[in-house]
Amino acid sequence: MHRGKRSTRLILAGVIALCVLLAAAFAIRSTHMGARDEVGANDGGASGGGTSDADESAAPPPSRPRATRGAQVYVAPDGRAEGDGSKNHPWDLASALSRQSKVKAGDTLWLRGGTYKGRFKSRLAGTEGQPILIAQFTNERATIDGSLTVNGEWTTFWGFEVMNSNPDRTNERPNGVEVNGAHTKFINLFVHDCGNGFGFWSS
Repeated sequence: MHRGKRSTRLILAGVIALCVLLAAAFAIRSTHMGARDEVGANDGGASGGGTSDADESAAPPPSRPRATRGAQVYVAPDGRAEGDGSKNHPWDLASALSRQSKVKAGDTLWLRGGTYKGRFKSRLAGTEGQPILIAQFTNERATIDGSLTVNGEWTTFWGFEVMNSNPDRTNERPNGVEVNGAHTKFINLFVHDCGNGFGFWSS
């Protein structure tokens, strides 16, 4: 009986020791794999030396836009066409986006917080070297209640909301953002409750 108990204890101890060794080996292997993955992420991989297309597409844009090198001008829900585009005398959005707008290539157009009601059309045109930025002002919430049609080019739209509060769901509703302009970007927009979110067209 004593021999049987001792044999059982020896077998049990051996099984426990084997489990411990296997767990330690797995932990060491996982550590090496994690380190290799981290190195690959930092330097583009041990063999490639660069960042893959998949890595670039996975990288999110910055959470906040940076002003361009041009002028910084402003619009507000209570802005006026005869304003000068300053913080104290902002333009209305329709005037700032129109063909007669004073916004030039390389400028930044900040949308002050509040609701802009209507169907707006942007005819602003930047250039490849001097794109225009249209963005929600820092720590404020700007909402277009209606729709936005983009006919200009080389313009980036960043961080504001486009929606349609019309409660009538029986008639066709406009697209939130209708895009006809080339070389345009749309980053971190909130588009909802519209006929479609985006419509992209090539004329």
